[in-house]
Amino acid sequence: MNRSYIFACGMLFSKCGDVRAGRELIAGLQSYDPELRQLSTKMLACCPSIAKQLLRDAIDFGVLLPQDAFPVFHALATSFASSPSAAPQVEHRRHIDEFAIRVESHR
Repeated sequence: MNRSYIFACGMLFSKCGDVRAGRELIAGLQSYDPELRQLSTKMLACCPSIAKQLLRDAIDFGVLLPQDAFPVFHALATSFASSPSAAPQVEHRRHIDEFAIRVESHR
């Protein structure tokens, strides 16, 4: 496994949501090379909804240790907290008793 392969899998995962490419990125999290682990983490963080499920499944099936998944969960949490567009937005209406929360998805 090399950086070019991980990058290609990351592009396929982030652009198309390809689950097989996501599994390859999860395999990259277990690499001995710290740069491959970091690249896999960044690429998985590009598609949070699918990445969370893949990570949970990998942990549940014993393919991935929780401590190997922690950097990705941390990256997902910090990117959500730091992105102002990821926060729920409140729409104001004419009636005081009414309000709606709209969560925007960036896919």
